[in-house]
Amino acid sequence: MLNALARTLLAAAVFASISGAALAADPGYCNQYAAAAIEAAGQNLAHHCGYGGPRWVADYQIHYGWCLGVPIPVAANEWHARRVGIAECFGH
Repeated sequence: MLNALARTLLAAAVFASISGAALAADPGYCNQYAAAAIEAAGQNLAHHCGYGGPRWVADYQIHYGWCLGVPIPVAANEWHARRVGIAECFGH
């Protein structure tokens, strides 16, 4: 039999997995997200913006897989950060 702490931790883990799945971005959104990420990565390289790190990797599967594991607002913030970065590179 589980003690009170173990039951509480188990309940929290179950809730987190259920609520996390409910909030995760859907495949259609993530397809658009990853395509935009690849476009931004290409612009970064083509225009010598000099950005680096995971945000600027030109790998569709990396961006798509990451997106599927996060809530839409988190992915939207990352999408926005890329748009801002490209706009700054272009001097807008």
